Amino acid sequence: MALFAQLIIGTVIGSFLFATFSRVQIGQTCLTPARSYCDHCQHQLGWGELIPIISYLYLRGRCRYCRTVITPWTLIVEGYFGLLAIAWQPTLTATCMTLIGGLLCFMSLHDLATMRVPSLYFYLVMLCASLTHLSNLTWWHVGLIACWLLFQLLPDTNRYFGAGDVDLGLSFAILFNLYHLAWLLLIASCTALLVAIVSGQRQLPFIPFLTAGYLTLVFVNLVRF
Repeated sequence: MALFAQLIIGTVIGSFLFATFSRVQIGQTCLTPARSYCDHCQHQLGWGELIPIISYLYLRGRCRYCRTVITPWTLIVEGYFGLLAIAWQPTLTATCMTLIGGLLCFMSLHDLATMRVPSLYFYLVMLCASLTHLSNLTWWHVGLIACWLLFQLLPDTNRYFGAGDVDLGLSFAILFNLYHLAWLLLIASCTALLVAIVSGQRQLPFIPFLTAGYLTLVFVNLVRF
């Protein structure tokens, strides 16, 4: 029952955050306008059209009024946050890892849209990763943080391997042990390779695949942080 409640809360949070994210991209805020509306016909949405996941599936991914297709990212983000919430526990480590999962979701959306991610996201991920070892910080963790800080001063000159991927890699190296880190990178790399082969693209945003690996690792590891 508790897991079901966490799932519901997660999808609601995901729905709100994605709506806010979408509004910010067009210069609005989560408060203006106060009511949700269809991006195409501007019709205000009722409560029955705002139930996470269920409303999308019931409406078959289309606006009830103008029948315009609703972006499937709405469903994906709501489901993602629902799954992420299931793995949360009331501890500092679990909370930080949940926050990292949420940040990765929106970093992926940025990466998919422009292949660029605001630096603030990377700073927040590193902060959360460091906080998970607040009580057991070792010289290994200090060295990784120092490498990350040094890397911020270097220019991004490699067009095939983005600086953001290295940033996340160093954060993940603090967050996970080498065994779990290897699995995360393997899942991300194999998935990216498969998509590249199928799509024929030579250059892909890699953060979405790291995010998929992160979420997979969470659930393989007993569905708990």
